[in-house]
Amino acid sequence: MEKEKSVIIFSREYPPNLVGGTAVVACSTARGLRKLGYHVTVVTSQNKDVVINEDGVDIISIGQDIYQQNTGMSDSNIKYHMRVLAFLKDRVKISPDIVLVPDLFSYPEAYLFAKKNSIPIINILLQDFRKMVIYDRAETHKVADGVNGFPKHLLEIEKKSLLYSDANVFISKALYKSICDFYNIDERRCHIVYLGIDKEELTEAQSQSNNILKKEICAEDRKLIMSIGRFVPVKGFDKLIEAFSLIHSQAPESFLCILGRGPEREYLEDLIVKLNLKNSIKLLYEPDRKKVVSLMNTCDIAVVPSLWESFCYVAAEFMGLEKPIVVSGVDSLNELIIHNECGLICPVEENQNKRQININNLAENISILYNDEDLSRSLGKKAKERAYTIFNNDRFALELSNVINSYLGKK
Repeated sequence: MEKEKSVIIFSREYPPNLVGGTAVVACSTARGLRKLGYHVTVVTSQNKDVVINEDGVDIISIGQDIYQQNTGMSDSNIKYHMRVLAFLKDRVKISPDIVLVPDLFSYPEAYLFAKKNSIPIINILLQDFRKMVIYDRAETHKVADGVNGFPKHLLEIEKKSLLYSDANVFISKALYKSICDFYNIDERRCHIVYLGIDKEELTEAQSQSNNILKKEICAEDRKLIMSIGRFVPVKGFDKLIEAFSLIHSQAPESFLCILGRGPEREYLEDLIVKLNLKNSIKLLYEPDRKKVVSLMNTCDIAVVPSLWESFCYVAAEFMGLEKPIVVSGVDSLNELIIHNECGLICPVEENQNKRQININNLAENISILYNDEDLSRSLGKKAKERAYTIFNNDRFALELSNVINSYLGKK
């Protein structure tokens, strides 16, 4: 009888409570591989030490607030990394065959664990910090809630994860090209695997009453435009708000909701007041992921105005919910969306290596969907078909498993 394959996943957040981010990738990886028959262990950092089994996945939570201190990105926190190794010693039920790391913050302890146990480590890279930090207005880059990093630290650990891992998985062709064009990486150790959406989760959201949920955002008779993400410059929400002001001047019944939170909230709120749109725009934070997905299903039009995207879960999930979508023409969004077939792509401009969204073009593309319900329905239907076919979690897990199999036993 063939031995059950075992993986251990390191992610500082688990399970996810938001749309997108490392926790969602870790969860999708764990669930997908478990479905394929793997034994899966997840190592995470929470408020206290806990060892539980949830949905067939062993979750080892190590209570530690290290990630909330300063940048939380230095790999010199030897005391914490050693504590992780000691804590795992008697708590990992089945010896892993391979280490998976979808979270750079967890890379140091994941690397040490792989070395100590003489097993391969696969780095699942989710971003290219070089392309993101250039848009920050603050000294540090907000990576996730409560976690900021100085660009120097972010780039250092990103480079180490790429060069020290046995294999690197890139979640889009755009990310692969961006990284490999800059770093001297052996391309034989590089693999492209698209992330995937959870069909069951989206189907459940679509089964709920939209009218009740929509009332939490705006009146039922208002046409709802929605976007989601961290409130950071690279997400382009300020340009979306400016573009919405043009739409609202022609369609006063329109309403914009941006789901998320982050350091730019005050800046965005000031912009909303300045444009006299306080009664037509809502910035909403919802901590429960399940409810967030349900709220996504209430919108009439989805918009992703990002200046950089390595892979956009938000866009893929809006597609899976059959929503007509407008996206900026950057990176992986050009892989997710086929213009005029399953969404609209708004071109971006570039000036001194920085991208800019033309608010008139963005407003025009949104208005096309706003004023043409037949086109919206057609694009939404095709978007769902494309997401379910290409960007589904079963496919992600199977392709990742193929990568894993090619490195098993190589240490």
